[in-house]
Amino acid sequence: MGARVGSGSGAVGLGGAAGQELGRHRPRGGALAGATWTVEQVRVGGPPLGRERRLEHGPGVGMAIERGKHAPDPRDPLRGVARPGRAVGSAATMGRLITIEGIDGAGKSTLAEGLLPAISSRGHDVSLLREPGGVRAAERVRELVKDPGMTIGARTEALLYAAARAQLVEEALEPLLADGKWVLLDRFVDSSLAYQGAGRELGVEAVRAINEFATGGLRADRTLWLALPPDIARERTGGRGQPADRLEREEATFFERIHAAYDALWRAEPERVRRIDATGAPEQVLTASLAALSDLL
Repeated sequence: MGARVGSGSGAVGLGGAAGQELGRHRPRGGALAGATWTVEQVRVGGPPLGRERRLEHGPGVGMAIERGKHAPDPRDPLRGVARPGRAVGSAATMGRLITIEGIDGAGKSTLAEGLLPAISSRGHDVSLLREPGGVRAAERVRELVKDPGMTIGARTEALLYAAARAQLVEEALEPLLADGKWVLLDRFVDSSLAYQGAGRELGVEAVRAINEFATGGLRADRTLWLALPPDIARERTGGRGQPADRLEREEATFFERIHAAYDALWRAEPERVRRIDATGAPEQVLTASLAALSDLL
């Protein structure tokens, strides 16, 4: 990760490789050590403001920090105090966040059930959570967004998923990771980028910005994308014998856009996102997924 100061603009740009755990392995919310200036503006996404410079954190995501002119105010009652909802602990003590992505029918739940004992057997304390859900408030949101009898606008849908995610991060993910535990998570930010950003055509970058705020910049250490053609996925979900939920009732073109978005995310961040062929048997998918996690395990 590098830093540079723009000449004449007073802006500091921070950059790193796409998907390289930006925003997670840092003392989040604490004061910058040795700083003699105040942070006045942090911006994610969007065009540059004035003459400030920005560096990319993956496809279309940037962050810029405006440097102030004055030293930190010693009268600030929160000076040097960690803000609520921020992870504690150093990078050395942080756990691992492994996310599983893909369209409905790709086999995410089956893979998660197989990965849980496999990771645990390798000496890691691991928890399995799902999205939306994982904590009580987020589970209530899950009921709402999946209800086929509910009318929910595209932007409302994106905000509801982000709200559920924010609660999950604060209440479960950050505490678990700070304690050095591993978390296996069925869906995370990539789902919103694909489903609401591409599927609902709200724009991937617009949805990304919402989720940067919701997660506080939390990133997955590794994402397993279960790649499955949409037509095969629809056959699988149709064979479950269960009523389709609100999202599963969408047209085929909706899922084609989602599949294309996942493919683009994989190509943009191949170190974080690993493509797993989900057309094979569950045992084959599990073997391929463990191979994709071998460097972390």
